Amino acid sequence: MMKTWKNLEKGRMRGTGMAVHGNTAESEPKVLHLAGESLEELSTLHDFFDNLAGEAGWTGRLANEFKLCCEELVTNTISYGYAESHAAKGIKIAVYGLPHVVTMEITDQATPFNPFETGEPDLTLDVENRPIGGLGVYFVKQMMDEIFYERTEPPGNRLILRKFLLQNLEENP
Repeated sequence: MMKTWKNLEKGRMRGTGMAVHGNTAESEPKVLHLAGESLEELSTLHDFFDNLAGEAGWTGRLANEFKLCCEELVTNTISYGYAESHAAKGIKIAVYGLPHVVTMEITDQATPFNPFETGEPDLTLDVENRPIGGLGVYFVKQMMDEIFYERTEPPGNRLILRKFLLQNLEENP
């Protein structure tokens, strides 16, 4: 089983177990199951995150970051991971919340692929000269604080994205 974990350093304070101030029990996840058949399912994904953001009291920015990251990874799974796969399709999105961290887990049975091992795009190139692809995963890496990939059995993928809510740490030390 292949695992990679990456804590993305962006010059900001990072949380670990301290970030939750002793609260280690994550909330019951909010779960969305997609068939993984068509990009038309993205509207269901958007509705899921809009409802979740309203229930959880997320800022617009936090909601948009999770929605964009999830949309990018689900689009890649549908467009590439299942494109030539004969496996049973399906994508599960689970979102967990703690007072100071939000975790999103995306699992599928698509062809095993770690999107976080792809190279960084060359942002110095003009748009006309830049190869197609790679910007979406780059944006995921920029927006999330921690990312994790695990190959699963039966063959598939598990992605975990984590965002620390630092403004809450400052308000509630």
